[in-house]
Amino acid sequence: MPSSRDSFWSFRIALTVLVTALVTVGIVFLTRFSLALWSNTLAKTPLPVVSDDPEIVSLGQQQFAIPGNILINATGDAIELAMIWPGLGGRTDQNTENFRNQDPAAPLLRLRLDRNQETINSEERFERIIMPAFSGEPLPAPDGLIARHFRPGTGFGPDVLYYAPLDTQSGDTTRYLTFCAEPFDQMPQSDTSFCQRVIQLTTDIRLEIRFYPNLLNEWKQIDTEVIDLVRTYLSGTQNTD
Repeated sequence: MPSSRDSFWSFRIALTVLVTALVTVGIVFLTRFSLALWSNTLAKTPLPVVSDDPEIVSLGQQQFAIPGNILINATGDAIELAMIWPGLGGRTDQNTENFRNQDPAAPLLRLRLDRNQETINSEERFERIIMPAFSGEPLPAPDGLIARHFRPGTGFGPDVLYYAPLDTQSGDTTRYLTFCAEPFDQMPQSDTSFCQRVIQLTTDIRLEIRFYPNLLNEWKQIDTEVIDLVRTYLSGTQNTD
């Protein structure tokens, strides 16, 4: 018969697992919520200015120096950016129409920076929460990715997860993950079809990259170039207010 001490620790372990699962489901819900809303807010989103002069904006204690022609909005809680792909260029007089374009094939990336700390290791979340929710066989996927649907009732909804095998040789402990609203091979897309990639940029700043599925075959380049570029915006000056 288990002792009261064993029962206590069993209860604590079970509670920890439950809280972790609830937090993860909450993250999934918020991701799906933003997936559903993104296309509805595109038309209402202001355009960046044409000038590429840097603007200093703050997120928590961190300051960023961001070219004005990619900066959409900065509230103190989040920073919204938009840029052309490829090249990661900002708005000019010549390409303004690309920033207004709602076409699913538009060469536009939208980024969001906000304050968020990981509550669970991303690989642990993938293995313990995401993988058990998979349903059916892998779907067609581009350039080394694996794509899976989710079982109904798991909280992931009809979205498709595209992920890369973990590269153990490089020593990277964080795999590529992106949620998309529709499968890669189901074209043409509607104006609600897009993908969302979430990256922990620093210990307390999260970066979201949003793009249309027609760019999935360039996922490696987008990931590398966007992360490298955004890191250059870190001014290195901490806001002490």
